Order: sequence, then C-alpha cells, then structure tokens
Amino acid sequence: MTTRNTGAIPPGIEGPGFPRPSMKTLLVQCVASGLSLQSFGDTAIRAVDFVNWWNGEKTHEVKLHLPQGEKDEWLSEDDWRFDGDWLTEAHLPIGSVEYVLSWLKLMGAKTPKPLNIPKELWKYVRRDIGIGTVAGPITEGWYAKSLSTFKDPRNGFVTAKDYFGKEEFQLTFPVEHIASEWRCFVLDGELLGIRCYSGDEWVLPDYSYIQEIIKNYEKRSYTLDVMVSTYSKHKLRQTDIIEIHDFFSCGLYGFEDYSKLIRMWTVTMKELLESRD
Repeated sequence: MTTRNTGAIPPGIEGPGFPRPSMKTLLVQCVASGLSLQSFGDTAIRAVDFVNWWNGEKTHEVKLHLPQGEKDEWLSEDDWRFDGDWLTEAHLPIGSVEYVLSWLKLMGAKTPKPLNIPKELWKYVRRDIGIGTVAGPITEGWYAKSLSTFKDPRNGFVTAKDYFGKEEFQLTFPVEHIASEWRCFVLDGELLGIRCYSGDEWVLPDYSYIQEIIKNYEKRSYTLDVMVSTYSKHKLRQTDIIEIHDFFSCGLYGFEDYSKLIRMWTVTMKELLESRD
C-alpha cells in the first residue's frame, strides 16, 4: 500500500538536506474540449496530482493549454499562443514536438536538433552507420535520419529514386529481422525503466549492453531506444541501439514513475534553455 509522505524524503529529490522541489507549472497541450492531445499529457496531469499528494502540499500545478478557436482536430503550432506569464523557467511545456519547440523559441533558446545516434556511441552500433548524402541507387536500402529536423518527412528507407541534394543525413544499414523494440528512460546515469513499444515483449534486450551505453553517455535526461534482432539460422539474438531522444514529446508506453518524470522534464528543459545567448 502506498502511503503519503509525512516528512520523509520526497520522491526524486536529490542533494544535501533534500529540499522541497521548486514549483513547476506543467503546460499540457490540449484540444478545444480540454482533453490532452497526447497520452503523455494525461500522465503528466496524474504525475502532478501524485507528487502533490505525496508531499502533502502543492509543489506543482497543471495549466491546460487550449487552442485558439473551437476546433478539436489536430492543429498547427500557430493555434497555441503562449501567455507571457508562461514564458518562464518555472513552466514545462508538455506536448508535441512543434509545441515544445515553439515554447523554446519564445524563451530565446536555440532550436535543438535530433540526437539520432551520437557519434560517441557509434562504437556500440552493431550495423553499418555513417553520415552522407542521399543519392539514389548508391544509398538504396539504407535508413536515413535528418541531422537537423525532427519528424523530417524524408526520414526512412532510401529508394533508388531518392535524391536530397547536398544535405547530409545519418545513414544506418537496415536490420531484416527485429523481434522487439524497447525504450529506456535515463536520468543522471540511472536507468529508471524499460518499456517494450513494438514486437514480442518476451524477447528481452541485453541489460549489460544498455548499461554500457548509459555509462558512456553524458547527457542527463533522455530516452534510449534499442532493438533486439534475431537470426534464426544461428539462433542468435543481438541488442542494438536505434536512437536517443532528448526527453520531450516522448511516448511513455506505460512508464509512470511520476516524480522521476517531472524531474526528467525539468532537467531536459534546463539543459535546452542553456543554449540561450
């Protein structure tokens, strides 16, 4: 049974004396009816309720960010206008990539770029990887990821007809048989949880491989996606890195460590705001 905290260490709090967390207001992107636009927005609302209950006082709050107008379908980033009072470090934007990037821009931060597979982690990649241009038959069959744009429509498997000019992409050689894919949630070098988001959840990733990556990557708050490929001829299973994400606009797939989630969002926004001039 879970009991309310009555003076014990608050969950997810670190440092000498274990001080109460500074209050955060989570800006949850919603449709006009007031429903969260993403499932992780619902989780954010529950996280605030839980942490406030646990601490026995209001340490965080939620603001439902409704779009302009009465439309309930998917809207553009221009449909959410941030009130000037919401443009402070005490606020955390919880919504789509476009939503978060709009908030960061208004805060004066540089637009972050996709992390993909950082170069310092290439030594852990168990398939061919490189940076290059997409040039039709030369790169046909490779998987391309933009180095500059989130959710780039050109991301994906390259065909013989694809040619994207001189722009460079991260290219990885495809894996034919993927048994399962997993998202790992990492905060300050600690693996907080792993969730299967595709494939057979009984085909487990190599825990030691994941820990080795975490030990050698210095970012504080992120998700690490890995896959387990299978080779039936040799009855071999192999864990391989897919990509890394800054912890915003990330699917949670059932991960609900509420206090740590708020901490992960807080740390990520703090790091991204450090890019301000």
